[in-house]
Amino acid sequence: ASQNKSLSEIRNIDEVEELSVKELKHILTANFVDFKGCCEKKELLERVRTLWNSKQINDKKKSKSQLCHLLGHTVFHQPFVLFFL
Repeated sequence: ASQNKSLSEIRNIDEVEELSVKELKHILTANFVDFKGCCEKKELLERVRTLWNSKQINDKKKSKSQLCHLLGHTVFHQPFVLFFL
């Protein structure tokens, strides 16, 4: 693994486990995640896992929104009800 691996280069959650402490800290720093007080690698791993999962959710939402936009549909981000009279 490269010393400056980015979050977007991680293809699945299992790859996070293979990162070194230096790589974990680099990813957290690059994504503005505070890791002060993390003394053990497992704490850094937990933060990077959380960050990675969050990115996956955001990427899926973005993809869905872009697809709807391309198809000409309006994307509603709040629950809504349509009434037909």
